[in-house]
Amino acid sequence: MDTTRAKLVSRPLPKSLQTGGGSTEINVSEKTKHAHKPSTFNEDPSVQQGHMLGKQTDFSGEARVAQVLRWTSTSALIANDIFKSSSETDKKRQRQANTPEAQSTVIGGRLIIGTNAEDDSHIPGQLQKLLADKSMVKSTVEDLEGQSEGYISQALFAESDEERNKLLEQSRVGYQQARHLSQLHQFVSDDSVFSNFSGQARQEIADHYEQQNADSTGSATSYMYGLKNRQKSTSSMFRNLRSSLKGGGTIDMATNTKGKHAEQRIVEDVLKNHDSEVERTRAARGFTVFSDTPAPDHLNMVVAGTKPPCAMCEVTEQARQQVAQSPTRESSPLVMRRFKDEHYQTGNLFPGKYTNTEDSQVHGRMKAQFSSPETFPKTRVTARKRADSVANFKAFKDL
Repeated sequence: MDTTRAKLVSRPLPKSLQTGGGSTEINVSEKTKHAHKPSTFNEDPSVQQGHMLGKQTDFSGEARVAQVLRWTSTSALIANDIFKSSSETDKKRQRQANTPEAQSTVIGGRLIIGTNAEDDSHIPGQLQKLLADKSMVKSTVEDLEGQSEGYISQALFAESDEERNKLLEQSRVGYQQARHLSQLHQFVSDDSVFSNFSGQARQEIADHYEQQNADSTGSATSYMYGLKNRQKSTSSMFRNLRSSLKGGGTIDMATNTKGKHAEQRIVEDVLKNHDSEVERTRAARGFTVFSDTPAPDHLNMVVAGTKPPCAMCEVTEQARQQVAQSPTRESSPLVMRRFKDEHYQTGNLFPGKYTNTEDSQVHGRMKAQFSSPETFPKTRVTARKRADSVANFKAFKDL
């Protein structure tokens, strides 16, 4: 099995949004004459990647926050599907709830989820209800595993390699969904699992930190402050996630903005209330006047979802980083962090009308990237949206 550690990408954020500069829409279409075309930027079909069989990603240490956020995003979509199936008499409500993606972060002491749906207001209650009901989790996991077994049976009689690979991938995704839901349920409901998971993450952080600072000439005090701050931040994010997902906890849904993808909804919602979000985050992570260590200069805002960022979101996040680092804008102590699959870091550029940012300067940087295929991040088309997480935590149980 080919295993690589999740790749960390850190991106500074601007301290505010600069709005009011006109339309920030970008049109991607194969048909419209003046639109940007996916084929201009996507990888040539002759070198496209089909599947990543035998690939795993190691989410350890600080990356375990992203791992739990992946479980959360997957489970949010499962809860959404359960809601849609119970709303069959209301076709409009079903349509409004449709979404292919969810992304999550933990900031300001609570969980924020973003989707691409027109209306996702039901997700917090549905997700908490699902996670609180062990029998419902068990039956949902069994249904997902049963569907996956069915795809494997169909693959035995597939008439082509393409059809067989598609069925095997559907099976893998179903098993992954079942695993994510089961693991998140235990993370939330089982005190011993939560304690062991958090403890393992803290030990992994210490191990990674020692490796990274093996040749450091800094003082022992500086070393300990750096290590403690990393462990404290990660542990607090776990606690905040868990309390949000329990019944009665706070889950915020990012504002629904047409044409804006899930993670960009989250980030720009946070930036609209920047100062209060920073203050709440420092307090939630224990960086107060009573803290036993100096507060860090930066506060990590880990974002993770069911899929890697698409090419449009990758361009948006690169452009936002450029704006944050420009001399005309003040940067935030908040730093967006992604822990990416080495095997599949950025998704495809899909046709559509995007309003992925409300910031006119970010939009201007995006347009500059689109104007030259050389500066646009090359994307890799693949039927497989993520490598599986490496199974190196032994405390999970069968439901």
